[in-house]
Amino acid sequence: FTLDIGNTRSKWVLFSETGEIIDSGITSNVDSWIQEHLDYQVWISCVGRLPETGPYHQLISLQNLKTVEVGIERPETLGVDRIAGILGALSKFQKRNMLIVDAGSCITYDYIIDSNKYIGGAISPGINFRFRSMNEYTAALPLIDSTTIGSEISHIEKNTKNALQSGVFRGVVDEIDARINQFCKKFNDAIVILTGGDAELLGNQLKTNIFVEPFLIHYGLFHAAQNQD
Repeated sequence: FTLDIGNTRSKWVLFSETGEIIDSGITSNVDSWIQEHLDYQVWISCVGRLPETGPYHQLISLQNLKTVEVGIERPETLGVDRIAGILGALSKFQKRNMLIVDAGSCITYDYIIDSNKYIGGAISPGINFRFRSMNEYTAALPLIDSTTIGSEISHIEKNTKNALQSGVFRGVVDEIDARINQFCKKFNDAIVILTGGDAELLGNQLKTNIFVEPFLIHYGLFHAAQNQD
């Protein structure tokens, strides 16, 4: 099993011995899920509170990136979800130059060049984070949920709800497109991998050809399990 404990949801995947996904799901009670799987090997990525784990559970760490040249100022501050995503991209796509975009509670950008050099990235607020901020820090703007967003959103809207959806969603799409274009201009052989909870929502809106891989972190966790010392 692999378990990705995020800020807003926790997702598990059951792999076969050869790396095929057998089953997957989302749990709203991580502690209960852990107790039910104490006797299974589980590799975990956790960005929030780490629950009490069992004897066969392993948390991914920077040590799992030992074959990657990490070129940032303080490698120990690199989030475990980003570590897992980097491992997933390297193991599944095996390209020289890659941009990983993880669209979840926050949107993270991670850049890999020359096959194994992680040169850094960026972090910005995710879609629901932006909606929540506008609701909480204003007196009149309503709270919008990303699940209400449709493909028909335009750049010019005629009511508050749609204006909020347009401002946030089109803003996120334009932001990601700009980063993709900048990276691909420098590395014309680069590929872009989109993952995270909002990946499928964003995938068909981006102008550049991308790979949408919702299970990227889980492939990284599986890779770590297969290559543990």
